[in-house]
Amino acid sequence: MKKTLILLFIVILCVIFCVSCGDSKDTGTPLFSKEDVDDYAYGVIYAYHNVDAIVQLYASDGSLIRKANMENVRGFGLCSSSTKPYVKYDDCYYYVSDAAFDPNLKNSVVKLNPKSVTYERIELSMENNFTYDFSIDAHDNVISAYYSGSPEFGCVYETAMKNGENQYYAFNTLENYEAVISSGSHFWPLDAIHCEDLDYFIGYITNQSLGSRTLAIGMVKKDSFDILCHFNGYLYAKGFLYDNDSLYVTAFDSKDNAKVMKYHIPTMTTDASLSLDYKSSDVKLYQWDEQLLILNCDMDYPEQHRKAIYTTKELRIEETYDIAQPIRICDISSEKIVCSDTENIYVYDHEWNQTTSFAVEKEPQMKFSGIFFKQ
Repeated sequence: MKKTLILLFIVILCVIFCVSCGDSKDTGTPLFSKEDVDDYAYGVIYAYHNVDAIVQLYASDGSLIRKANMENVRGFGLCSSSTKPYVKYDDCYYYVSDAAFDPNLKNSVVKLNPKSVTYERIELSMENNFTYDFSIDAHDNVISAYYSGSPEFGCVYETAMKNGENQYYAFNTLENYEAVISSGSHFWPLDAIHCEDLDYFIGYITNQSLGSRTLAIGMVKKDSFDILCHFNGYLYAKGFLYDNDSLYVTAFDSKDNAKVMKYHIPTMTTDASLSLDYKSSDVKLYQWDEQLLILNCDMDYPEQHRKAIYTTKELRIEETYDIAQPIRICDISSEKIVCSDTENIYVYDHEWNQTTSFAVEKEPQMKFSGIFFKQ
């Protein structure tokens, strides 16, 4: 009996130790009580450039539970200069936080844990500027890029999340840059992807004196820069993702005509494309199972095309679903799809049947900037 009690005591101690170790991994600043976090289902973030961001928690029925401020978090998510509202990595959300209007703050990427609703500011130690794109690599580094004036023009920071150490380079200081970018032109990054120790950038080559720009995919390998391909006739891009040796991008021309293109890296060819039959300046791409999901997130053309398009990896359309409401931002889990038009939250199943909807409470003089949900 005594041995049994001793063994039981050891087991209990091991359980307590494991739980405490698991909790210690979350080093973020808590925003709400445990009770509020237990009760919440959806989160909404409001931000602006001169005030701290506000986080709202909502229950599954759409009732507001509570709100809290994120200290020193400005110009956040949709309110930032980034081409994408967030990055999902290791079950957490990451958002750009611009500090271009506050000389006392540094640009940062904000990590938000949706399970505990805690946050961390990862300072980028870059000059006070706008962050146009960012990615996260397999070594827990934040890859952030921006465009500034002479002499650097396009610049990249790699920031280690664990200790804040930074590595910096300007595109025009890399080997081979002058061989692929003509004199007087510069590469302006719009979005970034890190894969297998390579950094891929979608951006445009601009020549201000000539008033020209051309969309292109750039690659940085060690200390060398290269242009993989040009998309002539297209001026900007969104929806940049990597899958199985291919880069997918949504490119837009001057009249907001959009085309999704697949660039196959080993063969260096654009081997598939899909022209969209609607105007938009914001098309997002998502990976879902073995398919790509294409969504129009442009609120300037809300009536043009409310459909979810599912394609093969070769961009052949397999399924389309009508969507009841316009979309500005979206997030996907294995069980549901959560979207917003910045005034309401809409929840769908994976056949785009609406299961929940509710209005969010507006914050005066702030912009709707992000969503998250318990997963």
